Amino acid sequence: MAATQLVSEVESNVDFDNLFRGQGDRAGLGAGKYNPNPSAVEHRKACVAEVKNIAAQKHWSHARDLGLQGMWTKWFDSTFPLDFTWKTLLYGPGKSIIKFLLNASINALPTPDLRRLCGYSDVATCPLCGHQQCTCSHVLAGCSTALMQGRYTWRHDSVLLTLEGWIARHLDSHNSKPLVDHTHPHISQSFVRPGKTRRTRNKSKPQHLLSKARDWVLLVDYTHDKMVFPEFIYVTNKRPDIVIYSRETCHVMLIELTCPAEEGILPAQVRKKARYTPLKESIEARNIWTVELMTVEAGARGFVARSMNSCLRKLGFSANLASKVCKEVSLIVAKCSHTIWTLHKQKLWRKRSLLSPDDGVGAKDSEPKVKP
Repeated sequence: MAATQLVSEVESNVDFDNLFRGQGDRAGLGAGKYNPNPSAVEHRKACVAEVKNIAAQKHWSHARDLGLQGMWTKWFDSTFPLDFTWKTLLYGPGKSIIKFLLNASINALPTPDLRRLCGYSDVATCPLCGHQQCTCSHVLAGCSTALMQGRYTWRHDSVLLTLEGWIARHLDSHNSKPLVDHTHPHISQSFVRPGKTRRTRNKSKPQHLLSKARDWVLLVDYTHDKMVFPEFIYVTNKRPDIVIYSRETCHVMLIELTCPAEEGILPAQVRKKARYTPLKESIEARNIWTVELMTVEAGARGFVARSMNSCLRKLGFSANLASKVCKEVSLIVAKCSHTIWTLHKQKLWRKRSLLSPDDGVGAKDSEPKVKP
């Protein structure tokens, strides 16, 4: 597009927005400052912002048209983007894992399928299970042999270990505080002189799922340490990944974790809810316990589903703390998936200890050493 044509289009868009701008957020009608007669400086800033917006729309449209490299646009709205801030790049997991995440997000890892497409190989079969099309998604979350050997289970339980640490500390802090009665609104202790009015705010904290009890108990199901579902709640052989219950309020929360490929996050939510909904209905049919069923997902490429942040917020985590937990989960998934990718041609998989946020797995130590 010629410069004069672009300037004409941008100025027309800015003038139209200044005159006929609508409400685009949840602030309410009339919220915001609208200036139909901006100054030259304000008009110039608005034009620069519009040029950036047009360029971003073109890049987004181009990415969506890419069948292989643009796959990330399909799960972008339902997940949190990867943390590539300067702090992460300088002091994060290392260039090997960051390089792996960048290539995996655009399906640029040298998988057998990609090597065949580029002409470097005649076959695209998986070296482990023999699947005819060994793509990035297949290596990280779809290989039957890797599943049977416990590679994906190791990643799943490592994420579960991270969540258990945060949730356990949160429950301990919550249970140690006195129970607050939220039925009565907060009454301000400061008075207003006659004839004066003042707008007061309700300073009481919003309620969450844990706010009505102080005896919450956490149970976590691992492959090496299987959980027994509490018999006084319901007798079943099903074991959700995380169970949080309170005997005082007869409230139980079932949280199921899944680590699928990013394009399978939404199907995983449907599949897990369909699996545990009968258990939820059976418990509630006794009219004793109230059940809250939640699913959380962490993509194999490190993209964490928004359902995880929503679950943490329901448990009373602050917005900043929930975001920090999601970033740690993303880092754990990245470390585990990097190891799975590095060893995807090795048919033997030995048992490994679960990774924690403090464990470092970089280019040189992606293969954990065996202790004597």
